[in-house]
Amino acid sequence: MCRKLLTLLFIIFVAAGLASCADPPDLNESPPPSGSYEPPELAVTSALIDGIMASYSGRAFADIAVADDLIDVILQCGQKAPSAINAQPWHFTVVKNSETAARLVPRDYRDGAAVIIISGIPDERRGVDVAFDCALATQNMYLAAQSLGLGAHIYYSGVHEVNGSMKAPLGVPDGYDAQMILLIGHMYGDVDGTTSATPRNPVGDNVNFID
Repeated sequence: MCRKLLTLLFIIFVAAGLASCADPPDLNESPPPSGSYEPPELAVTSALIDGIMASYSGRAFADIAVADDLIDVILQCGQKAPSAINAQPWHFTVVKNSETAARLVPRDYRDGAAVIIISGIPDERRGVDVAFDCALATQNMYLAAQSLGLGAHIYYSGVHEVNGSMKAPLGVPDGYDAQMILLIGHMYGDVDGTTSATPRNPVGDNVNFID
């Protein structure tokens, strides 16, 4: 009985010794501290994701007319945007007149480009945030234009001028106020989302997780 007990104690002692010789844990492999985030390499790909990752605000527009069928597709994408309680509180005014369009976006406009004014009507009874919903529609059209090979740029400058004196001449419906302006047009061939876009901050600077 004593021999068996001694044998068992010897086995336990040897096992403990072998465990103590194992490599210590690598502290560098521990999870990042709470509140930090190191994003993995983007492994998922799709036409939509690729388009978002390559998007940029265009400025080097070319003097080439935008075809009406492309504008129609862009408008349909704006109409598909989500909105609170499906209110769809927006109205789109397409400006192709060069003189008027240049007045709205004087710095970047080129002949042939199109300006879309996104207006909205408030509905205080249902608490609809018109500016938010119109921004979603604008973003849809911004990305749609770029997916069609066009450039796009979103503006807030010019909105006050529209609301101050241009709503009637532009045919903006009664009760609607301009929320933002979108310029779409062809770009020069050497402009792209890699060399022309302003670099974004690392996504880890703007993310935290609560597990």
